[in-house]
Amino acid sequence: MKYYPIGTVVVLKNGTWPFMSYERQQITKKSCYIIRLCWMPLSTRFH
Repeated sequence: MKYYPIGTVVVLKNGTWPFMSYERQQITKKSCYIIRLCWMPLSTRFH
């Protein structure tokens, strides 16, 4: 697990879901899921 600063764009290890962390926090499955939903409309450009 790594900590990312505000506004960091992170791509998960599987390379499928990019997302931006809202605050400095430890990346967890829960936070990835919530933020992933917010970025879902933008995800197509990464596929």
